[in-house]
Formats: sequence, C-alpha cells, structure tokens
Amino acid sequence: MAQGLLALSVELIVEILSYLNHHNLLKCRQLSKKIHAIILNTSFLQYRIELGLTGNQDGRSSDRSVSERLKALRRVQREWERPKPTLVDTLVIPSRDWSQSKWQKDVFFGKHPTNNRQLDMFNFGASFAGKERLQHLSFDMDFDTFSVDFDQDLIALARCSETDQQGRRVPPRVYLRSLRDQKPHPKAQRTSFELGPYGFLGVDYILRARLQIAGKYLMLTLYRSLPVEAILVWHWPTGFLNAFFSFTHRDGCINAMCTDTGHLLLAKRPESRIGWFGIYVFTLRREDDLPGLLAMFELPKLAVDVTGWITASFFPREHTCGVLTGGLAYTATNFNPSSVLVQFQWDRQYTLYTPLVTFLSQEVLNAGRRTQPLDFSWDSWGPHSSRVFQEGSAGSIICGYRAIFPDYILDFSPATLRNVDVVSGAAVQAKPHALEVSSMFAYPVITSLPYCKISLALPPTPSTVDARSQMHMAFVDVDGPKLLRVTCADFILIPSSVEIFSLREDGDTIRRPTAASPASEHP
Repeated sequence: MAQGLLALSVELIVEILSYLNHHNLLKCRQLSKKIHAIILNTSFLQYRIELGLTGNQDGRSSDRSVSERLKALRRVQREWERPKPTLVDTLVIPSRDWSQSKWQKDVFFGKHPTNNRQLDMFNFGASFAGKERLQHLSFDMDFDTFSVDFDQDLIALARCSETDQQGRRVPPRVYLRSLRDQKPHPKAQRTSFELGPYGFLGVDYILRARLQIAGKYLMLTLYRSLPVEAILVWHWPTGFLNAFFSFTHRDGCINAMCTDTGHLLLAKRPESRIGWFGIYVFTLRREDDLPGLLAMFELPKLAVDVTGWITASFFPREHTCGVLTGGLAYTATNFNPSSVLVQFQWDRQYTLYTPLVTFLSQEVLNAGRRTQPLDFSWDSWGPHSSRVFQEGSAGSIICGYRAIFPDYILDFSPATLRNVDVVSGAAVQAKPHALEVSSMFAYPVITSLPYCKISLALPPTPSTVDARSQMHMAFVDVDGPKLLRVTCADFILIPSSVEIFSLREDGDTIRRPTAASPASEHP
C-alpha cells in the first residue's frame, strides 16, 4: 500500500490523507520518510494531529488561518506544560448575598435568597470592565436551580418547591429561556416541562435538583437525600422525553452524566451486589424510543455497603466548579466533549480518573446492535484505563484531559505525554500504583493509566485570607489558559473576590486579527 501511495503526486497524497483522523495520520507517518515529511510540512494535517492529541476541536467562529491556529494551539499547550502563573487582575464580586452560585467559562452566576426570579451574571473575562461586568437577569417565574449553555443562548430553570394558594406543593417544572432576553427560547418547541405526568404530583420529599445541558439534551436529576430519586432526559429542541429513571434506596444510584453525543452515564449499585458499584452506559437514541443499556463498567469492590453516605461525582462537579466547555473560538480550538476526564469520588477520599472515551469506545457504541449489553469487570478495564489517587478532602477541577489542583496539575493529555521531555520538572508516571486494603476498598486497587505531574506555583495566599475558604478554577479564553483563585465568604462557597492568573510569565495577550487569513492551507 505504501509503495502505491508513494507513486502518486504530493497533491494527491495530501488529498487522501485529508480524510484520515489524527490516530490514522500518526500511523501513516511511520510508512515512509516521504509521507512523514509531507504530513509534517502540511499545516492542516499537522494541526489535525495536534488537535486530536490535545483533546480539542476547532472553534466555531475562528477566522484565523490554519498556520495561525496551529501556532496558537502549540502556545496554549506549551503554557499548560510549563505554567508560569502571573497575576493579571483581582476583582471584587459586588454581591455577597447569593444563596447559590455557579460558573461557566468566565462568568459567575449568583442567585439571591429572597428574589427567586433574579439571577446575577458577573463577567470576569478580559472583554469586560467596571460596571459592565455585573448584569441582572430577571425571569417571569420562580426557580430553585439552573444550568447555562452560552453557545446555544440557553438557560434551563427548575422549580421544585412551589406551592399553591392553599400551601400545597405543585408538581415540579422546568423552563427553557434565552440568556439574551430571558424570553422563551425560540428554538424550543416546548418551553416548559411539568413533572406531574411522571408521578411527581406535589411531592415534598425532593430536597434538591440538578440540571445539566449537554448539546441538544437536558438532564434533570432529583434527589431525596444523597442517593438519586429520579433522572429525566429530554431532547430540548423538540421536547421529546428520551429517558426517565426512577430509583429506590436499594438501587443506590448516586450520580449521572449526560453527553452531547446522546449517551447517559449512571453511577449505581448493581442489583443484589452489596459493596459493588458500576458505571452504566446508556444510549438515548434508539429506534424504539427507549434508552438502551450498552455496557456496565464495574468499579473496585468496597469493604462495606456505603450507599447511604457515599459522595460521588462525575465531571462536571457543579457544586465546586464550572462546566469547562469553552473556548479559543478566536484563536485555535474548543474542548472536544469526548476528550475530557471523568472523575469519580468515594467519600472525598479517593478519586478515579479515566478518559470519557473509555466508556464511549467503538466497542461499547457497537453494543447497541447486540441483544445483551457488555459487562466489563474491573480487572478487564480499570487497571490500564484509569488512575486512582488518595487525595483526602482536596478536590480537583477538570479542564480537558487535566485535573488541576491548587499546587500541581495531573496531565493525562496524549500530547503532553509524547512531549514530556520539554515539560519543566516533570516525568511520565506509567508504573502501576497500588492502593492497599483499607476501610474503603475490599482488596488492593492497582491502576496504571499514564500521567504527568506538573508543578503549579501560584503566588502565596495573603496571610489575611483563610485558604480553606478558597476554591480554584480554570478556563481558556482568547488570551490562553487562565487559573482563578476565588475567595469565598463564610465557608459557604459564595465568591467574594477572584484573582485571575495567566499561565504566561509575561502576561501578554494575543490580539485578534482584523481580517480573515487566507484559507489556502485547507485541502
């Protein structure tokens, strides 16, 4: 095959290679010196390789040439590999009366405890200044919780504690609104969903709810206490209900995650298996309109049944960090939704990291054509596809293939692992690591997923600030990666001030070009 390919002109070889993904392009580089040189010297082919290795995808609104995007991508990767945090700005967040706060990309959202119809939006991106940073969003209904998707101009609001004039609970309801004008979303055929038809008629045992927007899917998770009570997933543009799960305490469902590819991950206990937990993968796109179970991935066996008090979380952890989907739309890339880490915690002591593609591999996706779902024991997937760390109460935030802590980064990115010789003071950790039998695990847990531990030397916290009242965040904007150190008031995770750090030592910005560059680098 290589000989026949080499007989063609360079233009035809480039045309053929343009149909390959980054995995196959890497293999083709090994065919011959000529093909290796062609790929290396063709910007868009090299860009595709490095895009895939870093777990990114093209920004939707980028007007830069391929060469410029490749340079920007390499610069961002270099900043992650050799971070030199520099304080860019310190902002005081005006309102400290929020009863609930979340963030996405470079925006904080805060909900007032007394005004159940208002949401504050505080922008700390470089394009805002002064009073422009704070905006007030007013809606025509009360709500308890919310979720935001900037790319789709969508905010979902859920109301679970509403009462009528007689003081009786009314069925929970979900609303779809536009962020721009707070009116019903124009692309939604149904702009509200009532849960009464699904059996939630004035219930008073739902203590909290969580919303997640994943592309065209909207997931609502209802909690009675720690275990999940019910999960509902809609295709929000059409209003079609893709999935409805109701659980009992014996089911032991702890958390769920929906992907924009139409898949649902549930963390729950298998039936009649005390001490075991598994990650169940469902597809939401079935011809019979029912969610189909594709596979179950077994997790390490626990020493005791802890269904009632275990705390577990998938990416994203909305209670301490934001949804990191965002973007270098004007420079290089956005994060690929499939190229992120899934983190699973046991009682905030042990954390498992594994790439999301482990659960959405081609083998799993093809399982939809089988009559029986796949069943993966821990020994068949866990030791080589994950890492388990004992981290105590310290939590990490997920940014693509990276788990970021206050003083270091665990980088699982293939690009970093291939380029570790230039990473400052770091080395690839690929040897198996064993967690011995403890009060949590019934037997030793051995994992070996390669990673690189990179030091993160943020400037010290002022002596007047209690470090325990801080949380760290990350996002990527037009100027490259940013880390945030957020000071919270009264230990309740309500932000009062934020320090913004650039990972570049000089803190210089990248200016957006005024005109589009030539597109001749594309095939």
